[in-house]
Amino acid sequence: MCFFFQLMILEKEHQHEKESLVMRYVQAEHSNNELAERLQKVETKLSDWTKERDVALGKWKVLKEEKAKLSDLCDSKVVCSVVLLA
Repeated sequence: MCFFFQLMILEKEHQHEKESLVMRYVQAEHSNNELAERLQKVETKLSDWTKERDVALGKWKVLKEEKAKLSDLCDSKVVCSVVLLA
């Protein structure tokens, strides 16, 4: 009788340990899924910010080129003015 009682206790302990392991697995999977979602959102934001940066750099390059052209134009007009005045 005592042997069967010990077997029942061991079976209950085993069942409890099994349920505990299953719960830890489920919690780990849930956490993993949440982290994967967060990673996806971060990667999307990074991609968007990279695109915005590239657009801004393109605009900055165009403005820099326009500034150089206008500066050259002003310099040539100043030289022409000085030559005409001289």
